Amino acid sequence: MKKHLIVIFISLISSAAICGEKFVVCGDDHFPPYSFTKDSKTVGIDVDLVQHVMKKANVDITIKLLSWKRLLVDLRSGKCDFAFSLFQTPERQTYSDYLAPVHMSSLAILVNKSSKLVMKDLNDLFNHKLLIPLGFSISKEFDLARKAKQIKVSEVRDMRNAIVQVSRGRADGYINNSEFVRYYMVSSDLPEKIKSSVKFIQTSIVKSRPAFLVVSKKSKMAKQAETLSKIKKELENILADGRYKIFSEKYLQ
Repeated sequence: MKKHLIVIFISLISSAAICGEKFVVCGDDHFPPYSFTKDSKTVGIDVDLVQHVMKKANVDITIKLLSWKRLLVDLRSGKCDFAFSLFQTPERQTYSDYLAPVHMSSLAILVNKSSKLVMKDLNDLFNHKLLIPLGFSISKEFDLARKAKQIKVSEVRDMRNAIVQVSRGRADGYINNSEFVRYYMVSSDLPEKIKSSVKFIQTSIVKSRPAFLVVSKKSKMAKQAETLSKIKKELENILADGRYKIFSEKYLQ
């Protein structure tokens, strides 16, 4: 009985210490509409979601936006208690625990409105000139077809330039994260003539991938199973019950 009371006492002390601390949550510093800085404020779909679920779980946080390379380094060392939004890889699982997705990452292709291009199968893209972001990987199959020169691919740094090329018929399509491109189309100062001359085609070539909120294995929070369970459950509920749309529409309308 005495041993049981000691365990409970230690647990209560641990919980109290956690409740009194502020935890650092790190995100990508330039990934609109998910996480970015606007008017000196940290904003974005994922930022709003994380703030919401942490408040529900009664976890005091500060959100820091970092370069992607720095984010992974600080997550590994424990300088970031949490981080978002990470694809699941074996290497990252060695230093972080995956809780639940903050969003589903899907690809879309931007084409000229007069285009008859479809993306039901990889073969549909053969002999077309496509643009992708610098260093972007679509899928293993796509990358192999590109290497075999079955698909003509050019990498671009500037999204604006890519959209202009598609609108003027200089490229058959531009492939990127769908919400990333949609946000740019809504928020940029692109001429309306260009915006109205392109359209989106969702692609089934690559299935949507979950982008997760993770906790560093070196964080004190990593051992707070009950709190992490609350965070995980609320994130899962938001995606399941359709509330995600409320968070996203703020940035995509």
